[in-house]
Amino acid sequence: MLDSKSELVVLPLVARIVQTVDAAVNASKSEGADFLIYGGGDLNRVGQEVGSLYESVKIPIFVSCVKNNMSYADASGLLASGASGFVTSLANFGLFG
Repeated sequence: MLDSKSELVVLPLVARIVQTVDAAVNASKSEGADFLIYGGGDLNRVGQEVGSLYESVKIPIFVSCVKNNMSYADASGLLASGASGFVTSLANFGLFG
């Protein structure tokens, strides 16, 4: 960003990978993140935390999918609780078909 030219119209997006609610709030309010990637293991806990994050921050929240057997109901529940989408590997992408 330091060497960007003034006539350049493409602006960079800043993402922040977080694993706690406090880190997510800090990233959105004081670190200038444009969106969050929230990672965690237990889907029930992540769903509850994404719900509280959705109320606290005004930027998109994506959930990192590291679990290989996430069901359609799990994914739908996360979206209903406030997640904007998912981040996954290409290997796991086929699980959502």
